[in-house]
Amino acid sequence: MQATGIILAGGKSSRMGEDKGLVLLNGKPMIQYVIEALKEVVSDIIIISNNASYNKFRVPVYSDIIKDKGPVGGIYTGLYHSTTELNFCISCDVPMISSDFIFWLLNKSGNASITLPMYKDKIHQMIGVYSKQVLSNFKESTEKEHLKLSQVNKDMACEIIDIEKEYANFDELIFSNINTKNELISIAHESKH
Repeated sequence: MQATGIILAGGKSSRMGEDKGLVLLNGKPMIQYVIEALKEVVSDIIIISNNASYNKFRVPVYSDIIKDKGPVGGIYTGLYHSTTELNFCISCDVPMISSDFIFWLLNKSGNASITLPMYKDKIHQMIGVYSKQVLSNFKESTEKEHLKLSQVNKDMACEIIDIEKEYANFDELIFSNINTKNELISIAHESKH
C-alpha cells in the first residue's frame, strides 16, 4: 500500500531507564516488531529519533526538526519527511501491533485527515493514520508550543473509530505499550501463550 510507516522513537523512556525501542523483548528489540508489522503493509518506513543507534534497522532515521517537542514534534518531522499522502504513525513501544490491524486502519481512514483508534473509551493518540495534509497544522502547533497531542488531534477534528465494535480481529494485546521493566516481563509472558 502506498503509505509511510512513521515510528516515533524519540521519547525520554524515563520509566524504562533506557531507550524503549531498543529494549529486548524475547530477544528482539521492541522496535523490530513494529518494523516487521509495518513492512507487510506500507511502502516506506521511517524512524523519528535523535538516537543514532536506530540506524542499525536499515530504514531512514530522522532527528526532530524542532527539538524537544514530544510526539507533536515527532509527527511533524515524520510528515515532513514522508513522500506519501497516507501515513501510519506509531510509537516504538507497541510490539504486539499486527499487520492486519495496520492495514485495516489505513483502509478505514478514507478521506479523514486523522484517524485514531479507541478502545474502552480511551483514544490511542500514538497509533493513527495521518494525512500529509496536516503537515502545516503540526508545524504550527510545534512552533506555537501547542504540544498536547490529544488536543492537537481534537482541534483537527480527527475521526475516532471504536475498535471493539468495528474491528473483527480485535485483541487488546495489540495496544499494549510498554513503559516499565515489569510491563516488559508481563508482555513477554503473554506473547508466548
